[in-house]
Amino acid sequence: MGKATGGTSAPSLKWHYHHLFYLVIGIVLVVIDPFGINRITEVASQDILYRTVIGPTYPGNAADPFGQPSTVLLLDDRFLSAAGVTWPIDASLYALILAKLRQLKPKAVMLDITFADERSSPGIPDLRGEISRYASSGIPLLFARAPTLPAGIRSDLAAPVDEAQPILVDVSTRAPDGSARTYPTKSDLDGLETAAFWLYRNLPPEPTSHSRSRANDDPPNVPMDIVWANQFQELNDRWMKGGCKRIQGISLSRIFKGLIGIEKLIQTCPYTATVPVSVLLFNPDDDLTNLVSDKVIFLGTSLSGTGDSAVVPTHGFLPGVYQHAMAYDNLVTYKGNYKKSQIGPVGRTNLQIIGSLVIVVITLSFSRWIKNRARKKSNRKSRKKGRQGDTAWWLMFAGLNLTITIAVSLALFYWADLSPANWLGLLGLALTIGILARNNAVESFLALMFRKYVPRLDGALFEGDKRHRKHDE
Repeated sequence: MGKATGGTSAPSLKWHYHHLFYLVIGIVLVVIDPFGINRITEVASQDILYRTVIGPTYPGNAADPFGQPSTVLLLDDRFLSAAGVTWPIDASLYALILAKLRQLKPKAVMLDITFADERSSPGIPDLRGEISRYASSGIPLLFARAPTLPAGIRSDLAAPVDEAQPILVDVSTRAPDGSARTYPTKSDLDGLETAAFWLYRNLPPEPTSHSRSRANDDPPNVPMDIVWANQFQELNDRWMKGGCKRIQGISLSRIFKGLIGIEKLIQTCPYTATVPVSVLLFNPDDDLTNLVSDKVIFLGTSLSGTGDSAVVPTHGFLPGVYQHAMAYDNLVTYKGNYKKSQIGPVGRTNLQIIGSLVIVVITLSFSRWIKNRARKKSNRKSRKKGRQGDTAWWLMFAGLNLTITIAVSLALFYWADLSPANWLGLLGLALTIGILARNNAVESFLALMFRKYVPRLDGALFEGDKRHRKHDE
């Protein structure tokens, strides 16, 4: 028996079994994800698109911070130093901050700070007074619910029913690893609504020039996949003293950088307009009124050693309060039709399975075409050239696969409100199936196993075995 060449020595599986075994391999790799590669490539796929295409073209209002629906009020180390206080601050300072905000007539104020410490605080009466004054003014005042307390807030702030009560919202919105890619509509424990969704449902925004017109403004009860914008924000660049990167629009150089070194595209300052608390209390400027009046204000912290930070695709690390602000901006910008990981009742896992099945079938069809093309080569020299040509064909197939997968992912993102698909994972799956099919790896393994242990099934699974043996002699 002569030496087999051209990859024809392995017996051929019958067509339906051939596709079935490879489809099972594809489903196992995607659903079971035995090596965790699917999750890694999914995160990388989203990061690259968010930093190169989606983030720079987010249809919000980066150019006009006064036109944004919300503002972040940041309590940072500079404020503690200027006020001569340490963390945690007394409730009287919160009362002072809220009083200053109330004078500027915001649409609502949300405190991304839990009041779970039951120790005595002399400023509690002042803070309770502000809660009452906000209620009288018709300005919603939201507090982060402390899950460790029965009332969700310290007992001396939980007012009786006949008095103004603080509005509690759920803020347990980050994943266990600290990532802020998704945003739930409500708590899994008791159904308490999250901050951004409470604000959107109870304070319908006025139509803006950048919000999309949709017939249905009521958001669905499925978690949001937050679109993080990374556009240049001149206002934030001022208080960060020139620390922002000028990212605006799409460029080929940025896309290239995203493919070879995605960390180079991390934005260094937030998209949401931000005002430090020290500016509000000690150095109010002309922009302050425009940034607070009729805006939703998110009060949060950016303090050393507190650990209140979130991992986001476009910025690396940001104070956790920006997750609520960005989620609310998504709701206003997309008019409740935010991005999510499902199309109708079809969830992400099922969509990945469908995409994987399509990729596997296309790859197998291409592989069969390549093999049929190679078998037409009759002499050894032409087979060697055909083998080299096969490599070029496979490279072309990989490039075409990558282009189509990214294009489909972006099309589904913009027109079906589906968060970016795992296009890197689908490309890897196509290459894996292609390599296995090209080298007849599955056929060779099955032939060895069945002929050794279950010889009766050999004829049922394989076809043309004698023909291939004769061809190899």
